[in-house]
Amino acid sequence: MLYQKLALSSLCLVIFLFILPQWSTAQGVYDLQFANVVVDCEAETLCFDIEVKANAPGTEFLFGISNIRFSFSRNLDNPVILQELDVSGFIPTSTGPSGFSLYSAHNLTGSLDTVVSYNIELSGGDGELIGATDYVGIGRVCLDIVDFSEPVEIFFHPQNLFPGTFVGNSNFMVVEEGTFTNYEQDISFVCDAPPPPPAEEVPTVGEWGLMILTLLMLIVAVAGIRSRRGTASEVSEFV
Repeated sequence: MLYQKLALSSLCLVIFLFILPQWSTAQGVYDLQFANVVVDCEAETLCFDIEVKANAPGTEFLFGISNIRFSFSRNLDNPVILQELDVSGFIPTSTGPSGFSLYSAHNLTGSLDTVVSYNIELSGGDGELIGATDYVGIGRVCLDIVDFSEPVEIFFHPQNLFPGTFVGNSNFMVVEEGTFTNYEQDISFVCDAPPPPPAEEVPTVGEWGLMILTLLMLIVAVAGIRSRRGTASEVSEFV
């Protein structure tokens, strides 16, 4: 009897040890990219979509609470969420037992200086299924361009770069990071750089001014010569 219990316990342990790595790696793997980048020369803004997909078949996951962190170069400023995309609000066609997903309004709480934290919260339901075939839009972000002469750069933060990106599934488990597609571009050729401020005009003497000035100088010279001649004549008469 004791032998049977030990055998059963050993069998359960083997099954658990076999299932554990399978379960731990089945939480999904995600890829992120910046897509549909548009430089608006008139508005002086750069806008882009943040998109996510599963890294490969078998790494699909249900999208839960996430904090997508990225940094931008110093010639960009003032990040704002222009539009929430596919993972937004109430989604009735979600795959799962609840049959829907409900996401809170996206926000940038926790963003500081050139570091952005794009936050998504699953408020209810199953979470949107993220597959490995097509990217799914999360949100569209816009930044002001403060200097066209320098290249722009936007890059995601991996988990080893503080603050790291966190993507969770609907069970609050961490989804492993896969591939990040960042963005770097020289935008000086896209838009003509704003012209430098006009130099202050230095007053100059025109053609007629030069003629009048010359005439005045001539009159002064003639008057001076006559004055000297008169003085010399008076001195001669006195002698």
